[in-house]
Amino acid sequence: MAANLDFIKQVEITSANTTNIDVTNCFDDRYNMYKIFFNIQEVGAEVAMEFRLIDSGGNVISDAEYDHAYRFMTSTNSNSDGSNEGADKWQFFMYGEEAVGGFAVMDIYNPYDSNLYTFAHWDMTSHYLASSTATQMARHGIGVHKVKESITGFRIFGGSANIDKALASVYGVRE
Repeated sequence: MAANLDFIKQVEITSANTTNIDVTNCFDDRYNMYKIFFNIQEVGAEVAMEFRLIDSGGNVISDAEYDHAYRFMTSTNSNSDGSNEGADKWQFFMYGEEAVGGFAVMDIYNPYDSNLYTFAHWDMTSHYLASSTATQMARHGIGVHKVKESITGFRIFGGSANIDKALASVYGVRE
């Protein structure tokens, strides 16, 4: 069965020195699944982008309620796996390196339903400068938010660098 995407919301960052991208009031009871597209064009310095959920009260959830696992791959055949249980965010959602850019897509399930956990999986690709050698990098991740609560939005942030140019778009998925 084919799925349709219904545009919900977009947030664009066009000025330097932004530390967080908050996309609020984008999840509701109309959909069980959402698709998030994130295009980062420029950051202040090399940075791994992180992801947190926002609850129905507008609070960014930073408690140890996130589990995730990931696969890291590069064009130079450097691969690794990792996981984190009881984290305060989903790590390695995206990666940015100065003005090189990159792209991530996340599917997020049941965010608004307070009777279910919120699940996600994401894929990203970007440029990576490993030991002065430019390579392509990709990550595939899965995550669960281990508290049953109503989620209405999310935050993307770089812990150690500013986001200068980026675009986050949210779509509801219909079958």
